[in-house]
Amino acid sequence: MIVLTVAAVPFAAAMVLALTSIFGTPVIGVHCTRSSGPARCEVLQSRFLGLIGNTAFAIPEAEIRGARTLRPIPHPGRGSGEYAVSLMLKTDAYSDYLVFHTHFFERADAAAHRLNEYFADPRATSIELREDFSELTLLLVPLLIVVLVALFAQQIRRVYRSSRNAASPP
Repeated sequence: MIVLTVAAVPFAAAMVLALTSIFGTPVIGVHCTRSSGPARCEVLQSRFLGLIGNTAFAIPEAEIRGARTLRPIPHPGRGSGEYAVSLMLKTDAYSDYLVFHTHFFERADAAAHRLNEYFADPRATSIELREDFSELTLLLVPLLIVVLVALFAQQIRRVYRSSRNAASPP
């Protein structure tokens, strides 16, 4: 069991790298500045939850009309999806560019509101929205507890078997 657990970590990392290579790097936030040079917003991307593989690309603020909250489209048999915040661009090719997503509507709507306030206030110098990985923690902590309980149960079973075999007469 321990071998499988240890082997799962590099396998999971390889799968994340493969999937992000195929489907693109997930967006983890946006950072907009007006202080140095032309006003722009950098879309932040990461392959591994903000730890490694981080990249960013800039969108000129002159190309942005504002921000809005996008609601997930429900699909039968699948999860409810995530709320997203997108930058509304003036170009027709990509009129909405996702920069932030969450499972909670209030968090997404507040983020879109903060971005729109920034765009409306010419005195504002910068704003940054980043993904909150605590939602991921809510999923990983129970999984970690289940794995630890399974390892503990296996260890108890192994000790019980060895003590039973040692106690039995030949």
